[in-house]
Amino acid sequence: MLPNVVVIGAQKAGTTTLYEWLATHPGIYLAPSKEVHFFDRDANYNQGPEWYEQHFSGAAGYRVVGEVTPDYMQYDYVPGRMFKVLGPQVKLVMLLRNPVARAYSQFNFHKMHGVEKRKSFEQALESYKPGGACDRFTHWFDPSYYVERSRYHERITRFLEYFPKEQIFVGIFEEMFGPGAGSDTLQRLLAFLGAEAFIPQQEVHANATVVKTGLDRWMQAFGGKAGLTGLVKKGLSEKNYSRLKARIHGMTRYSPPGLKPEVKTQLMQRYFMDDIRQLEQWLERDLSIWYGKAAR
Repeated sequence: MLPNVVVIGAQKAGTTTLYEWLATHPGIYLAPSKEVHFFDRDANYNQGPEWYEQHFSGAAGYRVVGEVTPDYMQYDYVPGRMFKVLGPQVKLVMLLRNPVARAYSQFNFHKMHGVEKRKSFEQALESYKPGGACDRFTHWFDPSYYVERSRYHERITRFLEYFPKEQIFVGIFEEMFGPGAGSDTLQRLLAFLGAEAFIPQQEVHANATVVKTGLDRWMQAFGGKAGLTGLVKKGLSEKNYSRLKARIHGMTRYSPPGLKPEVKTQLMQRYFMDDIRQLEQWLERDLSIWYGKAAR
């Protein structure tokens, strides 16, 4: 069985939270592993649809069958591959976030994993040149990786060459997971998927990106927090072990500082406003939630 729903992006726009939420729906089957990477990675795609189908071996009897791989939205060759394997009837889901916030979150994610060495986000964008990072993966710290993945209308246009507009659902991150967000968008998504209305037992919130400290990287070299606490777990009660684990987690991570309002405005105008205007026309809705006063 092949999926009839694919969440294709964007990265750092709540796709993990959405995956966890949809996975609790009794009428929806998702591939057990988030990010199957069939259509974007040649090594997987070259194994054929049979390899892909293995990820949905438990989907018999489910009306909605899907997977979540946010990298799909990025690469120009993915839409054609998806059309060839899944056909025009597959439903696509895109989650879009304030483009500056998404790009900055990705920058901090790369800092967390040690692949981004530049000190500031602004410095990382200084060498950006339009049109990169869409043909093939280059390297993690390519500035195009941050900018191009936030130019959503450009990415959507590639999919519209193969799939009709009515097969694409666009959700706005801030309306789904931001402060005071309701469940309206999530319920509209379920209706789009053809799934029954569903209210999760817990509120849905996307986690903020946190950055590893030097201590965290040192611990990772010795097996991570699990490895370190595992050395002493046998000598601790479950209660004290949990306290130690929480203390270590708190010591090793911190939330990165936010961008100054004037920096947000400058980056928005320089890299994204032209794309947002086109996106507003295509969606037939206002997106000032990203660039208006409330977003600063």
